[in-house]
Amino acid sequence: MKLTVARIGRAHGLKGEVSVELHTDIPESRLAAGAVLDTEPPTAGPLTVVRTRTQAGRWYVTFEELTSREDADAARGVELVVDEEESEEDDAWYLHEIIGLRAERPNGDLVGEVVGLEHPPAHDLLIVKEPGGTRARIPFVEAMVPEVDVAGGRVVVDRHRRDARRRLMRLDVVTIFPEYFEVLDVSLLGKARAAALVETHVHNLRDWTSDNHKTVDDAPFGGGAGMVMKADVWGAALDDVLQPGAHLIIPSPAGVPFTQAMARELAGETQLVFACGRYEGIDARVAEHYADAGFRVSEVSLGDYVLNGGEVAALAMIEAIARLIPGFMGNAQSIVEESHEDGLLEYPSYTRPASWRGLDVPEILLGGNHAKIDQWRRAQSEQRTRERRPDLLG
Repeated sequence: MKLTVARIGRAHGLKGEVSVELHTDIPESRLAAGAVLDTEPPTAGPLTVVRTRTQAGRWYVTFEELTSREDADAARGVELVVDEEESEEDDAWYLHEIIGLRAERPNGDLVGEVVGLEHPPAHDLLIVKEPGGTRARIPFVEAMVPEVDVAGGRVVVDRHRRDARRRLMRLDVVTIFPEYFEVLDVSLLGKARAAALVETHVHNLRDWTSDNHKTVDDAPFGGGAGMVMKADVWGAALDDVLQPGAHLIIPSPAGVPFTQAMARELAGETQLVFACGRYEGIDARVAEHYADAGFRVSEVSLGDYVLNGGEVAALAMIEAIARLIPGFMGNAQSIVEESHEDGLLEYPSYTRPASWRGLDVPEILLGGNHAKIDQWRRAQSEQRTRERRPDLLG
């Protein structure tokens, strides 16, 4: 019997590299450099792995036999297979073996049915369809999935992590500059990804073009300066990226203002997709189409100024939203005390030394009377808001 290790997806670049959809829990072994894999259909192979890499949760493979974009396009949909007896680990399993398994809590209560597996950078995610139809993404780590019993037809999901499971948010970014988002791997956001609080995927819009030049824009109807990003390319990308219930965010200087209240609302979503436009923006029919299709679509402005593209705005929004997810910030109280959380700007802050270059910390902060300190901070917040942002006071 042949077992599917992976399925070849879209071509990536011009030299034959392809994305792959994994169907095994040991891709590092199955897709090791030098591995020779049979294919289904058999006429497409065998294929020899030259190298692999991962980016934004996707696996990419270069095969010795695929040397051009045309070769890669022709291989799309080909399955990479091995003989069942080649399994190297007693506890290894393949995707087809876990699909359909009952997901249950340690006490036997039903969680749902396993319907898939995803491979973001931090952890694999087990996709479980709950009785009501909701799809839960469960970090596939021992603490949350302590047992996979293929023979018994079940996987065990730790009920004590149920709340954390439900807080996992997926953030997708579609852009022509994916390298812009490498900063998602650093600071608190990088730690949140590693802790499976948030999952991020960055997609190159040009992967959905169909011409040799990877064209994403064209001249505007009616004339005018600049170029407009093409609806057909964006449609192909968003058809693949948007999942049921997703909220599409289009950064735009013509959008509604992004606020802390909006960030808090968006922090409760399960998937946010940021469509980063360039030039004169994205063809207006894209937003219209996906709104008509039942998706929530928001054109959002970071402020009353113009940027070269949506990438800077998307990064700012992602950080503002992600830091509101429970567990993201080490001290939840720090969020409550920040500017805009209560409609006021935050009070000034000080630390040691108490005197610096002739400037002293306000005496009230050194006395330890917390009631008076709270009163002082409130007064400072109100004064700052009156002076700098009177519009917030109505």
